[in-house]
Amino acid sequence: MGAKMKLCGIGIDLEGRRQIRKEAARFFLSEKELEWLRRQNEPSHLLRLWTVKEALYKANPKNEDTGLADYVLEHPGWSSGKAYLLRMPALEFHYNCIPFRNGFLSVAFVIDAECLCAETLCAEAL
Repeated sequence: MGAKMKLCGIGIDLEGRRQIRKEAARFFLSEKELEWLRRQNEPSHLLRLWTVKEALYKANPKNEDTGLADYVLEHPGWSSGKAYLLRMPALEFHYNCIPFRNGFLSVAFVIDAECLCAETLCAEAL
C-alpha cells in the first residue's frame, strides 16, 4: 500500500453570469492559459477560468503569499482536472467546474502526500 494521502483544503466559488474584462485575464491566468484563451471564441471561458482559480486559491490553506496566477491548470479547456502551484508543483490540486443557468460553480481541493499544510487543517482522504 502506498503513502497515505491527506486532504489539506477545499475551496468553492460560485459566480453568476457577469462580464470579466479580457484585459484582466493577465492578472489571474498563466501564459499557457492565456495562449489557450486567445484561441477560443467563447466569452464564458473567462468566467469559468476565474471561478476555477478562485476555488483553487481558497483550497490552499497557506494561500496568504499567493495570487490566482500562481495556480496553473494542466488543461485550461477542461471543466475538471488537475492544477498545481508554481512554487510547490508537488501539491496536487483537483477541480471541477459546473455550468448552470446563471454562471459557474467551481470546487477544488488539494491533496498532499506529505501533508505540508498545518496538521490541524489536514484530514485523511477517504
